Amino acid sequence: MTALAGAGLGLAVLQVPAQAAGWDLNGTGAGVVGAHAYGNASRRGDDRVQITGTIKDTEEDGKLAIVELRATYAEGSPRYERDATGSSKALGSTGGYNFAPTVRTISGRECLGHKTASGALVVDRCAAEWYRIW
Repeated sequence: MTALAGAGLGLAVLQVPAQAAGWDLNGTGAGVVGAHAYGNASRRGDDRVQITGTIKDTEEDGKLAIVELRATYAEGSPRYERDATGSSKALGSTGGYNFAPTVRTISGRECLGHKTASGALVVDRCAAEWYRIW
């Protein structure tokens, strides 16, 4: 949302964060062939930011589709989340991820990977760019 504020004879354009916005990494520099991550970002009533969405494996190549999220906070500390699937799944284990009110930006990128025999997730390659979703 954009708000206009008048001060004397001049006008200033203030950028106000959207309260709800859709995001899609497909077709951006944060996308890779074989994965498709998309969803919604919104500010909850308790001022936390909620990220919901889906990660889909779009190629039958034996690789897992992975989405990585990177949040940056006012304090400067980062937080990372990662979801992987060989088919399609909702982000997070309980309805997505939520971030503290001090979060400044949340970015995402798609990756491809596999699991080892012991079940450990290995990231083989990721998109070169991060795409800002909040």
